[in-house]
Amino acid sequence: MSAEGLTEDQRIKAILLKTSFEYYAPRCLKVKDEDTGLLVPFMPRKAQLHLHERAEEQRRATGKVRILALKGRRQGISSYIEARFYWKTSLNPGLQARILTHLQEATEVLFSMTQRYHDNCPTEMRPHTKNESAKALTFDRLGSEFMVATAGSKNTGRSANAHLFHGSEVA
Repeated sequence: MSAEGLTEDQRIKAILLKTSFEYYAPRCLKVKDEDTGLLVPFMPRKAQLHLHERAEEQRRATGKVRILALKGRRQGISSYIEARFYWKTSLNPGLQARILTHLQEATEVLFSMTQRYHDNCPTEMRPHTKNESAKALTFDRLGSEFMVATAGSKNTGRSANAHLFHGSEVA
């Protein structure tokens, strides 16, 4: 999204989309409603907002985020991390996001969430992709990539430089 030729209101919205996850998520990301299965805007839950606030505090204080989250089931922490990583990699050049799961089934579930975020992102916000696969989105014009892999799989992590990493239930 280029700032060239935008009104002041459009410029402010563009800045918010890039800098505020709370602004970006409900406007650009879709999740499946737990009750109906329908796609609905991503509205961060209490646990997700708590984690986001801690992550942003840490990022502001140290320039990086390193969090170990011992979490209960169904709080949406993996959904939040997928959303955060998609937000970052789809709007910023040169970022490599890697998510490592413990089982192939978990890899498939998490990547389908990433693919859903991408497929349903508004056209003007969705980056161009090259070589979409079952486990990776390559944003070729940005030089960014989002990949999900299973621990123990052949070549997992080889030659991978991860700027954003999440180990999901890795034993």
